[in-house]
Amino acid sequence: VVLLHHPLGPNAPADKAQELHFRTSSPLGLVPHQIRGYLSHHRVLLPHATAFPQCSCCSETILNLYAKDGVDFLRKAFNDPSYLETVSGLAALQASATGWDDDDMDFDSD
Repeated sequence: VVLLHHPLGPNAPADKAQELHFRTSSPLGLVPHQIRGYLSHHRVLLPHATAFPQCSCCSETILNLYAKDGVDFLRKAFNDPSYLETVSGLAALQASATGWDDDDMDFDSD
C-alpha cells in the first residue's frame, strides 16, 4: 500500500530504519524492501542492501528483457527452470565460483 502512495510508485527506493520522529519519503511511512522478524528477541529489522547485478528477479538485465519481450519473456521463464539464471548471469557467476580447486589457492603457512 505504501508504494501506491509513494511519489515514485514501484520505483521507490528502500528506506533505512529510522527513529519515529523523522520524516519519511512516503506519506504512509517507511518503504522497506524486506522485513525480518525475530520472535525470540521481539525484534523487527529492516535490512537494506544495494541491488545485486545478477539478481534473477530485479537486475537491470531482467527488467530490460521483461520490458522488451513481455509475455514471451514470462513464458520462457515458466517453461525453462534455468532461463532466469542464465540470462541474469547468475549461472555464469555460480560456475566461476565452483570452478576453483585446491591448486588455484596457495595455502602456505608462511
